[in-house]
Amino acid sequence: MRRLDAGTIRSGYRSGMELMSRAGQAVAEAVIAHFPGNDPVAILAGKGNNGGDGFIVADLLVKTGRPVRLFTAVSPRELRGDALTAFYRMTDSPLLERFCVCTPEALSGCGVIVDAMLGTGFSGVPRAPFAEWIAMVNHSGIPVIAVDIPSGVTADDGSVTGEAVTADLTVTFGLPKAGLLTGEGLSRAGRIKVAEIGLSPALLEQAESLLEVTTAEDIRHCFGREPVTTYKNSRGHVLVIGGSRWYTGAPFLSGIGALHTGSGLVTVAVPESLQSDCRVPGSLMIHRCNDEGKGYFTAESLNDLSGLLEKAQAVAIGPGMSTGTGLDDVLAELIRTVKVPLVLDADALNVLSFRQNARQALTERCAVTVLTPHEGEMNRLLPVGGTREDRAKRLAAEMNVYVVLKGPRSIVAAPSGACYYNLSGCTALATAGSGDVLTGILASLLGRGIDPLTAVRAGVYLHGLTGELAAPLPGSGRGVTADRLLEEIVPAMRTISPFA
Repeated sequence: MRRLDAGTIRSGYRSGMELMSRAGQAVAEAVIAHFPGNDPVAILAGKGNNGGDGFIVADLLVKTGRPVRLFTAVSPRELRGDALTAFYRMTDSPLLERFCVCTPEALSGCGVIVDAMLGTGFSGVPRAPFAEWIAMVNHSGIPVIAVDIPSGVTADDGSVTGEAVTADLTVTFGLPKAGLLTGEGLSRAGRIKVAEIGLSPALLEQAESLLEVTTAEDIRHCFGREPVTTYKNSRGHVLVIGGSRWYTGAPFLSGIGALHTGSGLVTVAVPESLQSDCRVPGSLMIHRCNDEGKGYFTAESLNDLSGLLEKAQAVAIGPGMSTGTGLDDVLAELIRTVKVPLVLDADALNVLSFRQNARQALTERCAVTVLTPHEGEMNRLLPVGGTREDRAKRLAAEMNVYVVLKGPRSIVAAPSGACYYNLSGCTALATAGSGDVLTGILASLLGRGIDPLTAVRAGVYLHGLTGELAAPLPGSGRGVTADRLLEEIVPAMRTISPFA
């Protein structure tokens, strides 16, 4: 990032002050969007460019009429370059209170803290006064926006030695930093917003990457304008196979998720004796399969599924299916029979973990397959060891499948070795049925014939965005249900593209 900044300035594409001004503008916009009101904004500024960004934020907010309490860790004599320029450009206003010492009392009553202390050039242990200020921020009980990276986190690898800010939102500039996605940085960054600040496009094209990520820009084309000749069959027919007498709602969450993502036809196949009290929309087709009165799929169910499999453009298997006797053989036969893209989730993954027939059938499969394990399911599918990225890539390569390793910053791994971290999402997704919704979203996109890797990345990003919309900051996501995530699918798509 230092090379990108310096190269952009040296090429004359942008001046350092322009880059700083655009960075400050992005943070100020985030404050206004996520923390509106008239509570004072506390800005803690260091002496480098991170502090300069903070001075820009202070000036912009004061000009909107927002009170600001600015805590500067150094005297103006220690400021240099653009940071010094930004300091002296701040408006002299009664709305701007200036402090050289940060105390809990001075932070009290603020609506949000902007952490502009230590930037991406930091490494090691925070020194005074930053260690004390960071501890105060973390104990303040006030929401935090980090500028570029939370202070105390090492940008290259996410390591933390000593104190580090725990942010609710990090507005990072130009490109995301590896330290926001790995190590302890993963738990310190909160939600991540990447702000375009005007770095040279030519230099960005040449930049080497430590990690690959998925952003809205990467998958926007998946939700583009539809031709006027569109009809239901052209949007794809998804078949969801799942449910049991123990878990009645899961397959319907997947089916409704596929409908909301845009599938023209969705069929949910469930055991015949399943009794479900959940409300099922009339647009969802239900097919009840012979289960010999057992309440879960049996060998007899396969005959009822054969006709449905011939019509589907994508199939999802597993939500609520259980792991009853004989399901290994049932799943193995389905894996062999399905010739279209297949999503395996929940109990289908558990069957793969405990039984060999289904696993063997999967290794022989030629069509596209997606596995969506959370951490516990991954531990059952693959021996523990290595990083999350290493394990996702290993499972994808060994089984010739696409893997979605769910969790904070979900990872998508392809059989080719390609691997992507997802930038959307929040704790609103930590709720029962959330994974079932994702399964439906993925099946819908795969059923439209989108390139498999792009479809999986798009589905994971869209799912994460539903959580962010369901729990806007400063909310944590507590109390959000999978049903609410379903309601946010269409708004989330339209956030990505105006044509969705």
